[in-house]
Amino acid sequence: IFFISLLIIVGALNIAVFFPFVGSLVFAVTFTVIFAPVFAFLKRLLPRYPGVVALCTIFLASVLVVAPLFFIGLLVFREAQDLYSGAALNMSWIYAFVTYIHNFFPEITDVATIVDQLTEFLRLGLSYVVQHLGAFFAGIAGFVTQMGIAIIASFFFLRDGEHFRKALMRLSPLHDHDDRQIFDTLAAVINSVVRGSLL
Repeated sequence: IFFISLLIIVGALNIAVFFPFVGSLVFAVTFTVIFAPVFAFLKRLLPRYPGVVALCTIFLASVLVVAPLFFIGLLVFREAQDLYSGAALNMSWIYAFVTYIHNFFPEITDVATIVDQLTEFLRLGLSYVVQHLGAFFAGIAGFVTQMGIAIIASFFFLRDGEHFRKALMRLSPLHDHDDRQIFDTLAAVINSVVRGSLL
C-alpha cells in the first residue's frame, strides 16, 4: 500500500511538473512528424552525424515556417496600428460614403446620426483589434520560452526518434506490426491535419 501510494504521489508530481510544457511537447512531436522526411533525406547525406542533421532540419524549418509566420504577424500588427491611427482619427470618408448612399436612398434623412454611429462603431472595433494585438505581443516572452522548449524537444525527437519508437514498441503489449500501423496512422493524421490547416 505504501509503495502504491508513493508511486501515485510521485506520478502526480511528475504530471504537475510537466503539465505546463505539454503544449510544447505536442508541438515538438508534430514538428518531428512533419519534418521527418527532411531529416531522413539529410541523414542519408550525413549518416554519421545525426545531431548535426537534426540541427540542420530545425534550422531549415525555422527559416521556412517560423520566420515567415512571425514576419506576417508583425506586418498584421503594424497594419492594424496604421489603420487605427489613420482611420480612427480621420473619419471624413465615412461622411462621404453615407452621403453617396443617401443619393440612392433619399428616405435616409438623419445622415449626421448615421455618420456618428458608424464612426463610433469603427473606432471601437479598431481599438479592440489594436488592444488585443498588443496583448498578444506582450506575451511574446512566454511564447519564446515555449518555442525554445519545443525546439530542444524536437532536436531529441529527431535525433533519437527511432530509439524512442523502438522503446515504446517494446513496452507495448501489442504485436510489433500493430504498433507500426498505429505509428504510421498517427503520422498520416498529423500530416493531414497540419497541412490542411495551413492550406
